[in-house]
Amino acid sequence: TKTSVREAVIKISNSEYKVEKQITVSQEAFGPTMSVSTESISAPVAGKTKNITINGNITWNASCTADWVTITPKNGAKGSSTLKVEVAANTKTSVREAVIKISNSEYNIEKQITVSQAAFGPTLSIGTESISAPVAGTSKNVTIEGNISWNASCTAEWVTITPANGTKGTSTLNVE
Repeated sequence: TKTSVREAVIKISNSEYKVEKQITVSQEAFGPTMSVSTESISAPVAGKTKNITINGNITWNASCTADWVTITPKNGAKGSSTLKVEVAANTKTSVREAVIKISNSEYNIEKQITVSQAAFGPTLSIGTESISAPVAGTSKNVTIEGNISWNASCTAEWVTITPANGTKGTSTLNVE
């Protein structure tokens, strides 16, 4: 398990006849290895789950400081292991990045996996941008679609709108 070459000498002797022979035993150094199946994960806005394969002849520990990235398990044994990476949905309007570190402190080995995620792009669309009302008045339904909640207001006292707010998805706004 040592990272340096080592040698030993076996002595075979007979003291009566003063005969001595030696056998030199040398052993190559342990070469710790660790590899990961990918060095980057690109996640869409909605999030992603990805399994990473870790191979090596040493144990490892995994960590990530980003609260939107969940990794399991936190450590693994020698051989082949699977690290499950779960990236939560991004509700922020900026791209975000995190680094997963897979390491073995005994041999000072570290692999990094960069996680990048697309920015949330708020969308809101309305079924019409104008309503023409006759003198007698009218009632119109307007479809509102989006991936964000919304509020509706009008300062004109002769226009009534219901509901005054809605959630993401498809909604109907009644304008009277």
